Amino acid sequence: MTGAATITYGDQVTLGSRLTDEQTTTGIEGEQVNLFAGSGGELGAGTATTAADGAAAFTPVPAATTIYRASFPGSDTYGTASSPQVTVSVRPTVTARLQASTVTRSQTIVVTGSVAPNHHGQRVYLQRQTNGTWKGVASATLTNNSTYTLKAKPPATGSFTYRVVKRADADHTSATQFDADGDRSLTVRGSGAGEKARELSVRGQVSSGTPASGGLVPPLASCCGGFNLR
Repeated sequence: MTGAATITYGDQVTLGSRLTDEQTTTGIEGEQVNLFAGSGGELGAGTATTAADGAAAFTPVPAATTIYRASFPGSDTYGTASSPQVTVSVRPTVTARLQASTVTRSQTIVVTGSVAPNHHGQRVYLQRQTNGTWKGVASATLTNNSTYTLKAKPPATGSFTYRVVKRADADHTSATQFDADGDRSLTVRGSGAGEKARELSVRGQVSSGTPASGGLVPPLASCCGGFNLR
């Protein structure tokens, strides 16, 4: 498989295969190769015709984490062939938006957003970065429309970084939010009584590495690989 093995919901992934002569290893041109999806690999997901070098490409748009394999049904000259299975992981799309752009120390930060595809009944988590570690400060259950509202109070005046996390489930990897306008950060001004306003930032990012504290697990993995038909 060529291209990302972990994609965001709604994106397409490019899968590549190559049909070759088993004895000469040269590419076989003009043959139909089929793409199958699912744990059993039997749901048709596309077809492609091999190029001069035997290469064939597919661009599926999986709605959830999906296992793919490519298959050659055989011809008058060549027998059947099948590739190893390849897993494409899908992370949900998480949007986040601040309700107000200015808060005081005594006021509450309100973050609203949505998760796609619909994950109603599951939870999202608001985390604040403290000394390089992510700490959970609030959580909410997704509504029937897969929307949420998260609320938290800043611990003091100053600058703070927050993110919204959707944990992994059986069909999707974990994800952190993106602003609805496509920006990767949200900013609000925070101040204490009688004090000059200071910046308070809420920032979303794709995470990797060790799990966040408080049992909130946001790591995302990406990898690449390939498969050949022989």
